[in-house]
Amino acid sequence: MNVITLQKAVANLNWHINFYEFCREILQKHNWTDRRLEKDAYCLEKWRDWQKLNKALHLFDDETLERIVTVYERRHKNK
Repeated sequence: MNVITLQKAVANLNWHINFYEFCREILQKHNWTDRRLEKDAYCLEKWRDWQKLNKALHLFDDETLERIVTVYERRHKNK
């Protein structure tokens, strides 16, 4: 998977997934009630982090994101 796929997946899911679906599908809280999810500090924190991730990924254009990955891979390979 490349960073552009990640960016598109996050953006798409951000538009189409709500808090409860996020918790059940992404955080794997399958059998939790809505009320339990709403009171769970971990779920609430990860939901906020999810929103931040979406915003952060869109601060960069596709080319810059690709360069970030390329530089990382080059540096990692040279270690």
